[in-house]
Amino acid sequence: MEKRLYFLFGDLLGNVLTGVIAAPVCVWLLGGLAMWLSMPVSMIVGMAIAMVACFAILIRLFGAMELMIQTMTTGMVAGMLAVMYIDPQGAVLVPAAIMGAETGVAVFALTWLLNVALSGQQTVEEG
Repeated sequence: MEKRLYFLFGDLLGNVLTGVIAAPVCVWLLGGLAMWLSMPVSMIVGMAIAMVACFAILIRLFGAMELMIQTMTTGMVAGMLAVMYIDPQGAVLVPAAIMGAETGVAVFALTWLLNVALSGQQTVEEG
């Protein structure tokens, strides 16, 4: 995992952006379906949104491998959580976007902590 501050910021930005986009889209598309059907479909939709966001914007700036793994996980988890917990009736875009941003930060933190646990002490490098 890249340890330079620029790439860490890119990973965080990519996760938050993916969550903010994936969660409202999944609620908007799949909010009225049964949970057993909407959860796997929202995983696929969230992963597709992450792929489009990464290939269109983020890969050129921040690299491919670490960013794709984290953003695809964020898209899947944000889509599933939003479809499960946000009622599709009424104004849902802002609560879904907030949940997506929180999911992005959580996936980023979990990925960083797992990397530290697996590969030892990590330090952030400047530059």
